[in-house]
Amino acid sequence: MPITFFILLATYGIFLYVTIITTQAQPWAGFAVGVITAALILLLYIRLIRWLEGSRHLSELTTARAGAGLSGGGLLGLALMSTVVSVLYLSGYYSVRGTGAVSDALATLGLWCIAGVGEELTFRGGLFRLLEEAVGTWIALVVSALIFGGVHLANPQATLWGATAIAIEAGLLFGAIYVATRNLWACIGLHWMWNFSLGSLYGLAVSGSGVGDDASILDATIAGPTLITGGEFGPEASLVCIAICLIPSAIFLVIAHRRGLIRPMRTL
Repeated sequence: MPITFFILLATYGIFLYVTIITTQAQPWAGFAVGVITAALILLLYIRLIRWLEGSRHLSELTTARAGAGLSGGGLLGLALMSTVVSVLYLSGYYSVRGTGAVSDALATLGLWCIAGVGEELTFRGGLFRLLEEAVGTWIALVVSALIFGGVHLANPQATLWGATAIAIEAGLLFGAIYVATRNLWACIGLHWMWNFSLGSLYGLAVSGSGVGDDASILDATIAGPTLITGGEFGPEASLVCIAICLIPSAIFLVIAHRRGLIRPMRTL
């Protein structure tokens, strides 16, 4: 299990760095590089799992489930971040000054693509799935969420609270969706549109990255108590985002339980 996780994490980190540098130099080239590198990570995942796990059928990544998974997950990501921003707007903390460059915002789709593909294959397809097989669903869900939140401490405006919030709202939600659907495409779609909506549509920082500051459809500002707005880390470090995302997390875990998809706790 550690071999799979660390190979995927290292590969994702390298490709993400290349995509960020390319996007900063030439946005549209960054879009192409992001999509291509995301496809390469996907291919690596398939090859790596088949090499380490033999002839196991990759049911979590079947092409037949890709369309529904990506679209369903994407719509959920858009809905969740739109709800978070709407609450902040109605509370007077988020305001729109105008519009930005739509072309620059769309160009970041490549960056968000590699983030969605790379992180979901690494953390749900690699870390969570293999942990679940070893120790059961509940322990795997908690451990993978904590590690997922922890890696965000490497982001520019990272804080311990921000990483904790990511673990609670995103680590648990992405894991819950995977448990209920056993479909990595749904997790990828959710992650992709979560980031794009927050950073490239609403113009806010994504996990402390600040990408939305100069490449978003809406030119917006956010100000207010850090616990409510998330501060420089972005709305993901807000109590608003945590509260909103815990609702679908609970719903998907209930669905997983009713479908008999929760694996019992095991000891190593």
